[in-house]
Amino acid sequence: MRSTVRNTDSVGVLERASRVLACFTVDRPEMSLSDLARRSGLPKSTVHRLLVELEHLGFIECHDGRIGLGLRLFELGQLVPRQRELREAALPFMEDLREVTRQTVHLAVRDGLEVVYLEILGSQEIPQLPSRIGGRMPLYCTGVGNVLLAFGDPETVDAVIAEGLRPGRGTPSPPPCCCGASSRRSGIRHCA
Repeated sequence: MRSTVRNTDSVGVLERASRVLACFTVDRPEMSLSDLARRSGLPKSTVHRLLVELEHLGFIECHDGRIGLGLRLFELGQLVPRQRELREAALPFMEDLREVTRQTVHLAVRDGLEVVYLEILGSQEIPQLPSRIGGRMPLYCTGVGNVLLAFGDPETVDAVIAEGLRPGRGTPSPPPCCCGASSRRSGIRHCA
């Protein structure tokens, strides 16, 4: 397939659209055109053109001058095989675990140096946790991430340590200890 890109330094339309969509967060599920232009770093006219097309495709919805993500993105997200198949296989075991422990149960996968939550079965007895389905957090800031580090490859552990331990969105500061990986190596868990 031949590229039609004229300038290798230019930003493609998909990257611009992705920058606009990435502006939405749990704390900011709806925004104005001006907010999106400011947060994406794109000109307001470019954001407007992208929003018209994204709305036509169902990727965003506009209500009273506020723009939010559309149901089409949710529909597409539910089709991701890795998430759907793993969730379907794990759900009966997660339900059993929640029933026995009466605790919140998370299903997450590693994506780079972060965990992405695929399913969360909440507990009535535990306060609401900062995790959410589809949310991301640094590996070292979560229990599930520490398990993945403890039983993961040493290269991932080294990459996490080299990147530095800084709190993620919604995580406590300072972050919980990141010693699961070192305990696997040494057989001893040392936490300050």
